[in-house]
Order: sequence, then structure tokens, then C-alpha cells
Amino acid sequence: MANKRLPTPRKYRGRWQAQVTLSNGKRPVESFDTHNEAKQWIAEMIALRDSEHEPELGGPTQTTLAQALRLYAQTYSLIKGGCDAELTRINNYLVGAGMSRVRRRTDPQGKPFIEEYELKIGAKAFAEHRDKRLAKRKPTYDLIAELGRKRCSMLKPMDFRTLMTTMKTDGLSASTIQKEIALLRHMFRLAPKEWSWKGFEDPTEGLKLGTSNSRFVFLTTAQQERMWAALEECDRPEYMGLVAICVETTLRKGSLLQWRWENTDLENRIIKVPSKTGDVVMPLSQHAANILANMPRPETGRVFPFSENAVQEMWKGVRTKAGIPDFQFRDLRHLGATAWARRGLNAHELMRVLGHKTLAQALSYINLVSLDMLDALDQAAAVSPVVSVSIPAVEGEGNAVVSKRRSQRLAEAALKRRREMVEALTTGEQTRPAEPVPTAAPQASAPPSTSPSTPPSTPPSAGELVAQQWQQDDLKLSKDAEAASTATHTPPELPPSPEPVDAAGSSSVNPAQVVRRPSAVVYDFALRKRA
Repeated sequence: MANKRLPTPRKYRGRWQAQVTLSNGKRPVESFDTHNEAKQWIAEMIALRDSEHEPELGGPTQTTLAQALRLYAQTYSLIKGGCDAELTRINNYLVGAGMSRVRRRTDPQGKPFIEEYELKIGAKAFAEHRDKRLAKRKPTYDLIAELGRKRCSMLKPMDFRTLMTTMKTDGLSASTIQKEIALLRHMFRLAPKEWSWKGFEDPTEGLKLGTSNSRFVFLTTAQQERMWAALEECDRPEYMGLVAICVETTLRKGSLLQWRWENTDLENRIIKVPSKTGDVVMPLSQHAANILANMPRPETGRVFPFSENAVQEMWKGVRTKAGIPDFQFRDLRHLGATAWARRGLNAHELMRVLGHKTLAQALSYINLVSLDMLDALDQAAAVSPVVSVSIPAVEGEGNAVVSKRRSQRLAEAALKRRREMVEALTTGEQTRPAEPVPTAAPQASAPPSTSPSTPPSTPPSAGELVAQQWQQDDLKLSKDAEAASTATHTPPELPPSPEPVDAAGSSSVNPAQVVRRPSAVVYDFALRKRA
């Protein structure tokens, strides 16, 4: 094989400039004082380029996202504690790209491995249930399939921003979206160093992930009693011990099912169990040690010889009998953590019980527990409550109460106005001087009239004015009350309005007649007699 010709330095601005072309397409440039220094640098860069390993799968320009995730599952997901959940996410991309699903299996020697398989759906009812669930997230799965077929070098940050938005609009939680992007981000960040993908940039860089909401789970005393009563009715008596140990130790379901008797020291109350981050050593409470001491030890060596599916199916029956259909098996861990926090464990102690490496989650349980604060509030309120006014109970619907109170205010305002009018008119009559009645001049030529004399017209009295004003107010109040109560109730029928007083002072209306207005509170009053 003939040697390739090396690049030649060139003179540029009084110095020697050298440039080479690397495997990733980049062309670094350096300047030197002498020609020999430039040639030596070129030789070193070419030697380094030729000694580099070939990129895995041909590099990002030759590898689709689904192919990269398949390699990631084989080399990274396999040894993770949350392997099954991660493979479920990876399979969505594999299926979308037309590749086979993968799953984790264990050989007879206990070594895990990844195998390909085809999904077999047995019962027709389950197939319909699965298709119905997939239809709810169809936009998300369609977008995942499209991304799985793309080459990694063609992926852009906007692709994954669109994925996050689509998952959110399809009703997926912030925690689910966070786990999806975190999986892809980890793979993209290790590819340049471990897969020799030189120059590849993480397309999820800059995307801000949401935070998972703290799960606040609790059961009342009655609900817990029903739960334990339902557990006693299980066909497998060991299942009740599994639930009790789950609450007492706050261990996850996966850790409980992999727990073995050879890793259990009941005398010193220490156990060693696998977790998502590796094996952890945890202490046992006295009650947990007593439960384990009375349990049988099967030949398999596992403390709880159940399959994951059996645990889930039995729990469905328990929560249905106990009347807590939304309480999941994983909530038992939260229930136990909250109970330990209520019993006085501080954040560091609770972190050790939970098997966490940081205080963040332990502090969330400490903050959720408020029994001590409730006791302090009760003691302070016994001395003197902050609000000393008794709050009456609200009767009826909100709109009906508003209409009733509005009508009452209108009635009170009308009565107040009438009292002021009567008082003003009465005061005016007492202080006004009597006006003399003018007499007509005698007419000699006019013959005496034989017709009866017509009494002179007099101005209306205060009583007449008040009666007329009341009739107008009653009509206005009736319309206002009817408009205010139309939405909630039918206004009562109004009595006929009082007849107007004629000039002679006679009236067909009884002065003692009671006038009723359409109000929630009825005020009875009598018309004033004419002066």
C-alpha cells in the first residue's frame, strides 16, 4: 500500500501554516515559526487520525435512532435495575422502525442477556384493550416511529421539543416525559466518547425537563383495616407477609421479589437486596424481623417466591375488596415512608431506610407529614382561636341565596326611602302657613244660579302624595325583584295595586289593606290614611 502524500505547510503572514483533514470532516489549522515544526505537527495529527477506532455502527450518519437504542439496550440497559421499564420505551422506537422487540432474560447460571422476541397477544379481550389504549396515544407513537427511522445526524432539538409537546397533549404526565427524554439524552451524551462518534452533538441539549410531582398517598384508619382484612382472605398466606414487609421496609416490588434468604441476617437485622442502583444494605425493624422469622423458606432461596404478574393480580383483588381501587401496590412504599416520618425519623434516617443516595426524596416525606403541626395548631386554638366568630351554615343553592339577599336589600332601601318621604311631607305641612281663599267680586248683572255649588279644587295632601309615590315604588320594586329571581325561582304573584285616590278623597281601597312585595323577607305595613 503506497503512502499517502502528507499536506504541505504554506507561508502565511510571516509564519508557516499547517492544516489537516480528520475522519470526522473537520480541518484544524495551526501556525508555527518554522517549517519543520509545521511538518511535525502535520505528521502527529495524521498518525492520530489513522490510529482512531472506527465509530460504532458506522457513526451517526449511518445509524438510525432505533439502531442506536438497540445497541444501548444491549450494553447499558441490560445491567440497570430499571431494565424492564427502559426496554419498554426502547421497544416503541424499535417497532416503529420495523425492528424486533427486545427483553431481558436470565440464563441458568443467573447471567442476564437481551433476546429478541415477537409479541403474542392471546385473549381477544386483551387485544381490544391494548388497541384501545394505543389509540389514545396514537400521535405520540406515530412521532416516535418517525424519529426511530431517522439517522442520528439528522435529528434536531426541535424534533424532541415536538415529541415532548405531543406527549403532553396526549395526556402523559411530566414524569413520563422526563424519563423518555432522559433515556435519549444519556445515549446521545455517551456516544461521542464511547462509540467514537466524533463531532456528534446531543440534539436534546438545552431542552428543560419537567420535574416529577411528589406523590402524596394516605389511607384512613378504616381503609387500612379493610385492606388487612382483605389480605387475610388471600389464598397465599405469604402474600400478606409480602405486603407487611413492603410497608415496613419501604422496599420496591422488584427488590422484594429478588431478595434471597442467604442475604438476610435476622440476628443482626441486616439485609442485602438489589435495587435500581445496585445492591444496598438496609436495616430491619424489630417487627419486620419477627415477620420474616415466622415465614417459610422455599427451596428456591427467594424470600417471596412470587412472579411479578401474580403480585399484581392478587393486589387487584385486595384493593377491590378493601374499597380502595385507586391504591396501587407501589403506593405501599409511600405509605411506609410517611408512617416512619410520622414516628420521628429525620431526613438522614429516612434516607437510609428508603435506600436513597440524596436527601431530596426523604425531605419530601418529611414535608408531607403534618401531624406535629396539627397538634401545635390544636393547642394554640384551645387558648384563643384566630377567628372567634361562628360561621353559620349556608342553606340552599348559591344563586337562590344571592337572589334572596338582593331582594331583602331592595325592600329595606324602599322602606327607608318611604319613611324619609313621609317625614319630609309631614314636616312641610306643619310649617307651611295657610293660604287665604280668594273671593270673587259680586256681579250685579248675573242672575243667581239655581245649580248646586261646586266646591273649589284643593291641592293633594301629604297622604295622597305618599300613596301615589308608593304605588310607583311598588311597581318598580316588583320589576326589580322579578328580574333578580328569574334564574332561581318564580316570583310570587303580586296583589293588585291600590286604586288612585280621587279628588274628592274617596278611595275604594281599604286603608288597612296589607301591601306585599316579591321579596324573600316580607314586610307588612298599612297605607297611611288621608289627612
